[in-house]
Amino acid sequence: MREAESLLGQPGVHFYDVNTLEIWADGYIPGAVFFNVRDWKKLLPENKQATLVFYCVNRLCTSSVLAARAVMKLGYTDVRQMPDGIYGWRISGRPVAKP
Repeated sequence: MREAESLLGQPGVHFYDVNTLEIWADGYIPGAVFFNVRDWKKLLPENKQATLVFYCVNRLCTSSVLAARAVMKLGYTDVRQMPDGIYGWRISGRPVAKP
């Protein structure tokens, strides 16, 4: 999470929340994009070297891993996954945004 926090707000870094809409509504990492949509490919930047950070709810959730693998198959080269998810982010006292 420290690495993710250090990337937050950096140019060329994109955060994607792969949670359900209900979890998203409870709070997400500021600036993150809700990724759990049918046309998710439209949410990706054109630059395939951009840093993409995916997260879901916690370490038991595999949605962010699956999303990260899917975008790597599209040719994105700097794809990361935050294992502790939004729950770990919140528990650590880091800021969240709400829709």
